[in-house]
Amino acid sequence: MLFAMAITQEQDVLSFIADGQGKWRLSRVRRWLNERPKEENISVPGLTTSDPAARAGTWRAELLLTPDESLAVCIGSGYHQPYSGREAWISVVRLSDFKIIKTLHISDSASDPQDFRGNYSNTLDHAGHLVIQAVTFAPNDPPEGRWDDYRVFILTLPDLTIAGKCEYSQFRNSNLRTVHHDQCCAALLMNVGASGLEEFLKSITAQPRPPAPGAIRPDCAFLTYTSLTSPDGQFRSEFCTNGHRNFWGNYVVSKAVENIYSVGTGRKVGAIKQPSYPVRSQFASLNGRNYLLVMEGGTRLRIYEIIE
Repeated sequence: MLFAMAITQEQDVLSFIADGQGKWRLSRVRRWLNERPKEENISVPGLTTSDPAARAGTWRAELLLTPDESLAVCIGSGYHQPYSGREAWISVVRLSDFKIIKTLHISDSASDPQDFRGNYSNTLDHAGHLVIQAVTFAPNDPPEGRWDDYRVFILTLPDLTIAGKCEYSQFRNSNLRTVHHDQCCAALLMNVGASGLEEFLKSITAQPRPPAPGAIRPDCAFLTYTSLTSPDGQFRSEFCTNGHRNFWGNYVVSKAVENIYSVGTGRKVGAIKQPSYPVRSQFASLNGRNYLLVMEGGTRLRIYEIIE
């Protein structure tokens, strides 16, 4: 089951779940420690198994929260044929009344069909714009070198209107760039308050801290390894899997466990065996206590209180 998970500052749990019939679902669970938690569900437009994107196989679910947490941005995307590009459904949900206020479908129907072709990533900047960065990769051995073409768009929220666009080429695995249409890029940078393209790209690029040398145990698969820290910095979790490669070379998880450590002492506090995969987990803090919330398949929530 494909899904994404997020937790608000009010400790509400959000889950965005894919559905092959095009009716993806956003769920919100509030007061999850009560005997009767409050659950809300709304249907969100998304890819269907009849879409060209579905025939290419790879789907992705993303759930983003604006800096003030007034809006949730739900993005369901997938590759489509024959251009190996990606198309997506983007919906903006107002969390105060839990309603969709805008939906945008981006694909070859865009005004310039080349705009959103290729691989692209989505994030939010500090001002609350949705930033879409599309890239078309050059062949591996062109005579002029590997110059990949990038197109960056900023969309205002909640109306999802394109407020700026910047195009540039970048030599692969380097910071060497050539900007196209300087005036357009200058206008985009002015809108976001950035002094230059380098500063803006750094601000929208997540830089996860790499694990320290020797931090990943030999029995943990590197590709699925994740580590989280509780909001108060007291605990650290380690999601560890092991498995094998199947006939097609895909990694198959045979065992998954979440290890919890005390940051102060380094001592292992406990371990949670994960009965199914995929799962998502996040720390939450309520009334001065730490919890690990584990979501299975986007539909089942397990809650663990962490006590040192």
